[in-house]
Amino acid sequence: MGFFDRFRGSWSLTGVARPWPDGESIYEHLRRHTLPSGALDDAALTLGDEALQEPSRLRWAAGALDGVFGHHVNRSTDGERVDELAAALVAVLTRADSERLRQLYLLATREPLLGIVDRLTDRLRDATGIQANRVHALGDVLAREAPHREAVKLGLALIGSIEADDTELILALGVHDEFTLFAAVALVNQNREQAERALFQLAQRVDGWGRIQVVERLVDSQDPEVQGWLLRDGFRNSVMDEYLAYTAAMGGKLHVALSSPAPDAALLKGAAGILRALANGGPAQDLADYPHADAAVAAFLEHLESGKLNLEELSALDALAARSEPSSALQARIRQLRESAEALRLIEEGLSSGEDEEFLLASAAARARGVSTFAHDEARVKAGQLSLALSQLMQGAEGATIDRALDAAAPHVPLTSIATGPSLELGLRAGFEPHAHLETIVNELARFPGKGIAFLGAALQSPTIRNRNVAVRTLAAWTKPQWPNALLVALERAIAQEPSAELKRGMERVLAGGDFEELEDDADEESDDDEPADPSPLLH
Repeated sequence: MGFFDRFRGSWSLTGVARPWPDGESIYEHLRRHTLPSGALDDAALTLGDEALQEPSRLRWAAGALDGVFGHHVNRSTDGERVDELAAALVAVLTRADSERLRQLYLLATREPLLGIVDRLTDRLRDATGIQANRVHALGDVLAREAPHREAVKLGLALIGSIEADDTELILALGVHDEFTLFAAVALVNQNREQAERALFQLAQRVDGWGRIQVVERLVDSQDPEVQGWLLRDGFRNSVMDEYLAYTAAMGGKLHVALSSPAPDAALLKGAAGILRALANGGPAQDLADYPHADAAVAAFLEHLESGKLNLEELSALDALAARSEPSSALQARIRQLRESAEALRLIEEGLSSGEDEEFLLASAAARARGVSTFAHDEARVKAGQLSLALSQLMQGAEGATIDRALDAAAPHVPLTSIATGPSLELGLRAGFEPHAHLETIVNELARFPGKGIAFLGAALQSPTIRNRNVAVRTLAAWTKPQWPNALLVALERAIAQEPSAELKRGMERVLAGGDFEELEDDADEESDDDEPADPSPLLH
């Protein structure tokens, strides 16, 4: 007798004390923040178990850990952990009591499950005397009630291993990128024949790693609605469109869709995004791998030549122009469109546009043609649009314009508020946007010895280790003879206060005139001193 053996017994989780603290479960949290569209509001993205993490530790975006390891790392399975978890599962499924449930919960939440979950469910299938309804009941409890993400993932894996219909529950959890991969697998495992429609619903409700995971499972769909969505919207995601461009082009049959004599505007916009991502290359298959590249590019160009060009299409043309795959005939047509008066007009208008996306596309197109956007970036930064233009402004600054760039940014980067003293904080959380802007500025100051002294002084006294790291790197790039005395004093003070032993050693090397070795992001070293350092006044 195996995993799907069925016999009656008195086993039940009703009344068994839960090993987690009272409070809102992840399922309840997500349901509370689900919009009428089925997607989540922004408040849902932060899960309750994140409060258990140290602020100085590097945090993965939702679903990113599973996504990166699933796409880029060949993870070896931990046989010992599989044995422990399988034994704990069998123990609970044999007799439900609070101690056995507690042991299972502790094991499940100790480390990420991705690398072992398939082996774990396979092990259960081979177990004897385990009822399917018990597995489902345990999975349901973990999925609905647990406040820890790894326990919820285990719940999804368990209910997904049973022939049942838990689509509503699976979708409710899968709409968060952290759980989308496990939800997608559960949907397919529960009902392979009906899974595609549920996967399609799920794909439209997520936009990060979750979308990548689900869209990859829709590539073989023959549903015209799914194929059309892949080409118009499905490839877009908040990680990198390059992850899904090839999948969408193949699954949506891009070259066939573009052969239509009158494609709709959404299809042309999607085609531009797909071709640009394919031409950019990156973490997945690109233009060189796409077997229908010439046909798709030729059809795309034909529509642009007979229509009105826009900035997204121009961006695709710029990316295609940098590739060797298009034939010489196609390259000539691309060049003619890129150099047209219409293209130049679009760039000029886009640089003055009030729409952020248009400005960014126009700015990139201008730089691709060697046209400076400094004045436009300066105006945006002066208006407080630092996230939009500060990086471009600083990168475009030269010796004659660096003071203008710093003057534009200064009112929007509160140096006194930033220079509160060192800590091991990475500054990657919400509320550290000014520190990120300071990092952008100080990083580019490496090219301008003697400029931006106040910015460097604030960075040396910033609570974020990233700010202090980039400040020391910039000082090393200047070389010691180029430092004003105030910066020498500031660095000596920073060394005395630095809580990271590794960064402190780097500071000391630079002070002695040596090179600076980059500090790893996962700064977790303790200070040599028990008492926290007092922040010094901002250096002016």
